[in-house]
Amino acid sequence: MPFVFRLQAILDQRIDLRKQAEDLLKSKEHELAAEKRTLRELEEAVETAAALYRRRRAERSRSGMSLGVPILIQNDSLIGLEMDVQEARSAVLSQQILVDQAVELVDEAKAVLASRRLEEEVLEKYRQKVKTQFEQEESYKEEREQDEIGSVIYLGKRART
Repeated sequence: MPFVFRLQAILDQRIDLRKQAEDLLKSKEHELAAEKRTLRELEEAVETAAALYRRRRAERSRSGMSLGVPILIQNDSLIGLEMDVQEARSAVLSQQILVDQAVELVDEAKAVLASRRLEEEVLEKYRQKVKTQFEQEESYKEEREQDEIGSVIYLGKRART
């Protein structure tokens, strides 16, 4: 008689849940990578805007009125660039919050996956234990049958003599 694990349906369900948790973790890790890429791009934008601001400020201090551009227009331009730098920094801070949230989601997905793996492992170990017991019982039954056959043959020979 072949071995039939009574909880096989539950084990299959646990395996499916583990696979779903692995897929979820992969998707959350991809989302985290995308958020980190966006953060790097925004940080580069901050550096670019800050460099432009510094360059224009240095040009203003070097050139003064020599270019014929009034100081007020240069100041307005610098104020606009400074606001661009502040907006870029604000975007970086907002993106950092999104990255932190994505990290938390990845950590949660890892915890769920670890839990699913543990559930599957417990059932798999139980399955192996039950299978071993089943095989031992089958072996014992076979030994008893062989002993009984041997006894019948022995008693049959003894009765003939």
